Amino acid sequence: MVGKFLNVKDLINAGLFKPNEEEPSNSSFEISVFLPGFKKEVKVVACNLVSLDLTEQMSYVAETVNSIISFGAKDYVWLKEVIWKHYESCISNISYAMVDSEGGDNEIDANRKYFNISSPSEAFSLASLEVIWFDVSFLGVDYFNLHFSCPWETEHGVMIGISEGKLDYYE
Repeated sequence: MVGKFLNVKDLINAGLFKPNEEEPSNSSFEISVFLPGFKKEVKVVACNLVSLDLTEQMSYVAETVNSIISFGAKDYVWLKEVIWKHYESCISNISYAMVDSEGGDNEIDANRKYFNISSPSEAFSLASLEVIWFDVSFLGVDYFNLHFSCPWETEHGVMIGISEGKLDYYE
């Protein structure tokens, strides 16, 4: 587990290279980092890494992992709002088989009552960050993806793209 800034050598020592024998350019590198805002250790995956020996790629991996580690308190404020928007969108557009909509005003109200989530903080606390990943083939781009599991979207969860420390997209 890592919770401090890393250089390339420290990164390689702390992580695990996963070679893809059939398609070497699709190999990956995994490292666990502790993120205080999430109060947990999270797996970070660098996809499409060819080799640990490529200086430019490994420097990019180290820069991106350090960017993830520096994800700060100000970021959690807007992140809560994004997860809330995802929740609101899902309960407004999904027909959940387990939700009894009888006796309610409408399906959205029945969904809201079933999940009983009433604020961005509650939605954030119920979304569990599972993995952070980024694609090494985009060298020099400060971009990574956060993938959460959540009770209102059990099939796909919440995916949030972060570019230059700011929201790029969510789904």
